[in-house]
Amino acid sequence: MKKIVFILLMLVSSFVFSIESNETIIKLINDVEKNPTSESSLEKYKKIIEFSEGTKEAFVMFMPELTVFEEKNITGNMALMLVGSYTAGALKPQLVEKKALISISDGIKQEMKVYKLLKKSNNININVFDAMLSLEQEGKSDAIYNYYIALETRAYQNRVGIFNDIEIIVTKLKIPTYINVNNEKILLVAVSVGTPRDLSSTLNFGIVSDASPKDQEKVAKEVLKYLLLNEDIKKAFKNEVYFGAGVQFLTSKNGLSKDQISKLIKDSSNKNSGFDIRKEFQMNTINFSKDQINSFIDSKGTTGSSMF
Repeated sequence: MKKIVFILLMLVSSFVFSIESNETIIKLINDVEKNPTSESSLEKYKKIIEFSEGTKEAFVMFMPELTVFEEKNITGNMALMLVGSYTAGALKPQLVEKKALISISDGIKQEMKVYKLLKKSNNININVFDAMLSLEQEGKSDAIYNYYIALETRAYQNRVGIFNDIEIIVTKLKIPTYINVNNEKILLVAVSVGTPRDLSSTLNFGIVSDASPKDQEKVAKEVLKYLLLNEDIKKAFKNEVYFGAGVQFLTSKNGLSKDQISKLIKDSSNKNSGFDIRKEFQMNTINFSKDQINSFIDSKGTTGSSMF
């Protein structure tokens, strides 16, 4: 029964249902949670899946290993219950909170509840879920959720153009690079984005500076003002996915100089070695809101800073 869920999803999508309201879908989700393996829930699961494919108010990522079952003892109804419960679990917090969220872990938790019920009543075996059960018994459930949360986060970042923004900034600025701000030669070493569960992404700039901890907030403000003189960075912040910015002060755990750090990052990039800044540096982040960013953009720039 290969690719059975893809077939199911195509069948569900081929029917012309009226688009249900969020409140109706929440009610359907509550209903299937009470009777997750009942045949009376099958049509409800279909409507929940169809809603997830058509709504713009929530996002459900259908991971193949969680929604495509090639095991021979899985019937079409069982597959629908599993995929439907996964979809319901991922949708519910988004509809209740009325905003898109990274909610794949909620989907997996609900799907695992249904899998346990089906396994007990029908003696089914799905390799990926059995592996999850083993990790759960070892007290390692968080490792499962963190893995899939990272995957969904990256999928979201790619979908809204965050990776493209980073690539443009890194390429145009030729990072790592030095910038002169208030008479200090500061090393700009990285551009990254943090995206939490509520999708309020922050565009972060990693720097190596001589500023003391008490002066870092002031220096961070000047660095961000300077960076916002760059049209590509300014354009990125017009994207509504960014809710703020961070200037990350990095300190080498091995006492490396700025030039040594620059060479290390360049060499690592050329060798594609997967260099991980978080393991090599201590980090202190100064955060700025979108309102602060907009005020910096509206200002005339900084004094004592070299232009791009």
